[in-house]
Amino acid sequence: MSTAKKILTNTIVQIAGKLITAVIALATVNILSRYFSTSEFGDYGTIYEYLALFGAISDMGIYTLMLREMSKTEVNTAKLYARGSILRIIITAISMLFAIGIAFFIPAYLFTNIPLGVVIAAIGTFFILMSGTVSVVLQYALKMQNYAYALITGKIFTFLGVVAITQYFYPVVDNIHTGGNAPFFWILFLGLLGSFIIMGITYFFAEKEILLKITKTSFILSERNKLKKLFLDALPFGISMFLTTFYFRMGFLLLGWLLPRSENNSDIGGEAICNAEFCGDLESAKYLVALRMMEVLLYFPMFFMNSLLPHLTKTLNQKNSETSENKQKTLSYSFLFMIIMALPIAIGGVLLATPLSGILASEHLLETNFSSGSDTAFFFLAFALFFAYLNIFSSFVLIALNNQKKVLYSNIIIVLIGLALNIYLIPQIGLKGSAISTLITEIILSFLLFYHLQKIHRFPLRYKYLFKIILSGTVMALFIFFLKDIIIFTIGKYLAIVFFMITSGIIFGGILYYTNFFSNNIRKFLKKD
Repeated sequence: MSTAKKILTNTIVQIAGKLITAVIALATVNILSRYFSTSEFGDYGTIYEYLALFGAISDMGIYTLMLREMSKTEVNTAKLYARGSILRIIITAISMLFAIGIAFFIPAYLFTNIPLGVVIAAIGTFFILMSGTVSVVLQYALKMQNYAYALITGKIFTFLGVVAITQYFYPVVDNIHTGGNAPFFWILFLGLLGSFIIMGITYFFAEKEILLKITKTSFILSERNKLKKLFLDALPFGISMFLTTFYFRMGFLLLGWLLPRSENNSDIGGEAICNAEFCGDLESAKYLVALRMMEVLLYFPMFFMNSLLPHLTKTLNQKNSETSENKQKTLSYSFLFMIIMALPIAIGGVLLATPLSGILASEHLLETNFSSGSDTAFFFLAFALFFAYLNIFSSFVLIALNNQKKVLYSNIIIVLIGLALNIYLIPQIGLKGSAISTLITEIILSFLLFYHLQKIHRFPLRYKYLFKIILSGTVMALFIFFLKDIIIFTIGKYLAIVFFMITSGIIFGGILYYTNFFSNNIRKFLKKD
């Protein structure tokens, strides 16, 4: 099988696996949004969003750097993996301990379930990050279907546990779940166990590719210089990843940090008053649904670029003058395929924001005449998705070209802009301000990264193909816009989403085919190594 076909196959396998796990995860969100009170649901999301910041610190870009280095023929894969694993275990353990310690001193989290929840969830986060480290071996071998098996198994276990907790052990009685705080912590513990299962299965499959040994202290000491070099090489991209995660999630976290909790307003009417005054826990609960949908949709470009990265690194770093045209084709066609993924997803998200959010969120989390809801946030985040896809493409190409510092500098600028926007807009318009800030920062970042990329390694945009993609997206958008209300009214929001997913895919792909988008040049590119 050609390299291009292996990359596409590996990407499709990962997408299929993630689609299954995403459906399970979203089904879990659906259950919990109806089971927990609004405040509890906001706290539940806060725990994982808070830990995601420290998860980004612990990654330090080591996964991506290991994947890039493994593509070099002179590298000893087993030793590189050992170094990367040691480094990531140390950094992850330290970052999770810091996360636990800091959570107990954040004023907004005092006297809530959040600090103890962070303790439980941090252990699960450690396991899931370790499984990601092990999976780099499977990614390099283009056998990520095994990692998909691990993820599906772990997620199914957690989901079944959540069903048991919410339906049998602590059911809802008179619109309030029984058990007090117990189900909240049991559900977090189930997530921990699911993460441990994922790590164990991933390790089992990865050991078949290279021998994974428990590293001895003598190896660590003998490799300390190389460990230091790996750390310093990864540091710029690691900081950049943290900044990317921070600006992506800071809106959610700042809702809780800048706004009062609903309990603070109990003397003037409780949660009903908070719909107008933007209480942090309630706004966070609404925003969480939109953020989860955006995260799931960001899996697709990440898998595509992770699968492409080893081949991209080899191609872009070849010194022969004969490969110049091949480099340009690789970048141009990869960019086009990223647009093909981004445009229909963004269009569908914007036009179907309300029914999509309604599938996951209970009615009290959706927009009303008096307050914004999950669907309001997702409307803006769906716009942001298009630019986020382009940012992922540009970031990975800059990494392949060993210019991760450009990604770092761009992200520093974006974090400062995003922080200022959120601090100003959140007190004024609540979660809508957070979503608008995310959209603006994604747009600015896309221009910054693309400017750096074109300056370092210019490639043609191939406007003829771009026009065909835009034409396909326009027809698809018109189809959804004029038919969505009557279709939703006729068959309901659940079947309507399925209907539009199928028909929009046919329309978008059909127009690409009819306009001869898949010309001989693109077909040759896909077939060649």
